[in-house]
Amino acid sequence: MRPERGDLSYSGDAQPALLLQNPRQQLICSSAHEEIVYSLQLQGCPAESLESRASELLRSFNFEGISGAAPDSLSGGQQQRLALAALLTRDPQLLLLDEPESYLDGRSRTEFRAFFARTIRSCAVIWTCCRRSEVPEGVKAYRLESHGIVELGDAGE
Repeated sequence: MRPERGDLSYSGDAQPALLLQNPRQQLICSSAHEEIVYSLQLQGCPAESLESRASELLRSFNFEGISGAAPDSLSGGQQQRLALAALLTRDPQLLLLDEPESYLDGRSRTEFRAFFARTIRSCAVIWTCCRRSEVPEGVKAYRLESHGIVELGDAGE
Protein backbone atom coordinates (compact mmCIF):
# COMPACT_ATOMS: atom_id res chain seq x y z
CA MET A 1 0.00 0.00 0.00
CA ARG A 2 1.23 3.47 -0.80
CA PRO A 3 0.73 6.32 1.66
CA GLU A 4 -1.90 8.88 0.67
CA ARG A 5 0.39 11.69 1.86
CA GLY A 6 3.98 12.08 2.93
CA ASP A 7 6.88 9.73 2.39
CA LEU A 8 7.57 6.27 3.69
CA SER A 9 11.00 4.70 3.50
CA TYR A 10 12.63 1.58 4.84
CA SER A 11 16.37 1.09 4.78
CA GLY A 12 16.20 -2.65 5.35
CA ASP A 13 18.56 -2.37 8.31
CA ALA A 14 16.00 -2.57 11.14
CA GLN A 15 15.90 -6.40 11.28
CA PRO A 16 12.28 -6.54 12.51
CA ALA A 17 10.77 -9.55 14.27
CA LEU A 18 7.04 -10.16 14.82
CA LEU A 19 5.53 -11.93 17.82
CA LEU A 20 2.04 -13.00 16.82
CA GLN A 21 -1.01 -12.69 19.04
CA ASN A 22 -1.32 -16.48 19.23
CA PRO A 23 2.22 -17.84 19.71
CA ARG A 24 1.10 -21.32 18.66
CA GLN A 25 0.89 -20.01 15.08
CA GLN A 26 4.65 -19.52 14.91
CA LEU A 27 5.88 -22.56 16.85
CA ILE A 28 6.59 -25.27 14.28
CA CYS A 29 8.91 -27.80 15.94
CA SER A 30 8.09 -30.75 18.18
CA SER A 31 9.88 -29.47 21.30
CA ALA A 32 11.07 -26.23 22.88
CA HIS A 33 14.67 -27.34 22.35
CA GLU A 34 14.11 -28.05 18.65
CA GLU A 35 12.38 -24.68 18.22
CA ILE A 36 15.43 -22.82 19.50
CA VAL A 37 17.94 -24.99 17.62
CA TYR A 38 15.99 -24.53 14.37
CA SER A 39 15.82 -20.74 14.88
CA LEU A 40 19.57 -20.63 15.51
CA GLN A 41 20.23 -22.71 12.40
CA LEU A 42 18.17 -20.29 10.32
CA GLN A 43 20.38 -17.48 11.62
CA GLY A 44 23.54 -19.31 10.54
CA CYS A 45 24.76 -20.30 13.99
CA PRO A 46 27.87 -22.49 13.55
CA ALA A 47 27.20 -26.20 14.20
CA GLU A 48 29.94 -26.38 16.85
CA SER A 49 28.25 -23.73 19.03
CA LEU A 50 24.63 -24.64 18.27
CA GLU A 51 23.95 -26.78 21.35
CA SER A 52 25.70 -24.47 23.81
CA ARG A 53 23.88 -21.41 22.42
CA ALA A 54 20.52 -23.26 22.49
CA SER A 55 21.11 -24.36 26.10
CA GLU A 56 22.01 -20.80 27.07
CA LEU A 57 18.82 -19.41 25.52
CA LEU A 58 16.63 -22.13 27.03
CA ARG A 59 18.13 -21.44 30.44
CA SER A 60 17.67 -17.67 30.16
CA PHE A 61 14.03 -18.16 29.13
CA ASN A 62 13.37 -20.59 32.02
CA PHE A 63 12.97 -23.72 29.88
CA GLU A 64 15.68 -25.84 31.54
CA GLY A 65 13.39 -28.55 32.92
CA ILE A 66 10.93 -28.55 30.05
CA SER A 67 13.11 -28.15 26.95
CA GLY A 68 11.88 -31.50 25.60
CA ALA A 69 8.22 -30.56 26.00
CA ALA A 70 6.00 -30.18 22.95
CA PRO A 71 4.81 -26.60 22.42
CA ASP A 72 1.17 -27.79 22.60
CA SER A 73 1.78 -29.04 26.15
CA LEU A 74 3.09 -25.66 27.36
CA SER A 75 0.96 -23.00 29.02
CA GLY A 76 0.06 -19.85 27.06
CA GLY A 77 2.74 -17.89 28.90
CA GLN A 78 5.36 -20.55 28.19
CA GLN A 79 4.39 -20.64 24.52
CA GLN A 80 4.69 -16.85 24.36
CA ARG A 81 8.15 -16.96 25.97
CA LEU A 82 9.26 -19.74 23.61
CA ALA A 83 8.10 -17.81 20.54
CA LEU A 84 9.87 -14.72 21.86
CA ALA A 85 13.07 -16.70 22.53
CA ALA A 86 13.02 -18.04 18.96
CA LEU A 87 12.60 -14.50 17.60
CA LEU A 88 15.44 -13.14 19.71
CA THR A 89 17.88 -15.56 18.06
CA ARG A 90 17.70 -13.04 15.19
CA ASP A 91 18.95 -10.15 17.38
CA PRO A 92 16.18 -7.90 16.05
CA GLN A 93 16.49 -4.15 16.25
CA LEU A 94 12.70 -3.80 16.07
CA LEU A 95 10.29 -6.13 17.86
CA LEU A 96 6.63 -5.97 16.86
CA LEU A 97 4.22 -7.48 19.39
CA ASP A 98 0.68 -8.14 18.21
CA GLU A 99 -1.41 -8.17 21.40
CA PRO A 100 1.08 -10.49 23.13
CA GLU A 101 -1.08 -10.94 26.23
CA SER A 102 -4.33 -11.92 24.51
CA TYR A 103 -4.07 -15.62 25.36
CA LEU A 104 -2.66 -15.12 28.87
CA ASP A 105 -4.49 -15.26 32.18
CA GLY A 106 -3.75 -12.76 34.98
CA ARG A 107 -0.83 -14.68 36.50
CA SER A 108 0.71 -15.50 33.11
CA ARG A 109 0.30 -11.86 32.04
CA THR A 110 2.14 -10.65 35.14
CA GLU A 111 4.93 -13.20 34.60
CA PHE A 112 5.22 -12.32 30.90
CA ARG A 113 5.49 -8.59 31.64
CA ALA A 114 8.16 -9.16 34.29
CA PHE A 115 10.06 -11.52 32.00
CA PHE A 116 9.77 -9.09 29.09
CA ALA A 117 11.04 -6.18 31.19
CA ARG A 118 14.07 -8.23 32.32
CA THR A 119 14.86 -9.65 28.88
CA ILE A 120 14.29 -6.99 26.23
CA ARG A 121 16.99 -4.34 26.39
CA SER A 122 18.54 -3.74 23.00
CA CYS A 123 15.74 -3.17 20.52
CA ALA A 124 12.83 -0.87 19.81
CA VAL A 125 9.44 -2.38 20.65
CA ILE A 126 6.01 -1.73 19.18
CA TRP A 127 3.38 -3.40 21.38
CA THR A 128 -0.16 -3.32 19.99
CA CYS A 129 -3.15 -3.62 22.30
CA CYS A 130 -6.81 -2.72 22.35
CA ARG A 131 -7.10 -1.11 25.78
CA ARG A 132 -4.93 1.42 27.61
CA SER A 133 -4.88 -0.91 30.64
CA GLU A 134 -2.93 -3.46 28.57
CA VAL A 135 0.08 -1.17 28.18
CA PRO A 136 2.88 -2.19 30.58
CA GLU A 137 3.73 0.32 33.30
CA GLY A 138 6.41 2.85 32.39
CA VAL A 139 5.93 2.43 28.64
CA LYS A 140 5.05 5.36 26.39
CA ALA A 141 1.68 4.78 24.79
CA TYR A 142 0.27 6.12 21.53
CA ARG A 143 -3.12 5.90 19.89
CA LEU A 144 -3.79 5.76 16.17
CA GLU A 145 -6.38 8.28 15.08
CA SER A 146 -7.68 9.22 11.66
CA HIS A 147 -5.29 12.18 11.46
CA GLY A 148 -2.19 10.47 12.87
CA ILE A 149 -0.58 9.19 16.05
CA VAL A 150 -1.36 10.78 19.40
CA GLU A 151 0.95 10.29 22.39
CA LEU A 152 -0.85 9.25 25.57
CA GLY A 153 2.24 9.46 27.80
CA ASP A 154 3.68 6.77 30.06
CA ALA A 155 1.38 3.97 31.17
CA GLY A 156 0.46 4.28 34.80
CA GLU A 157 0.16 8.09 34.67
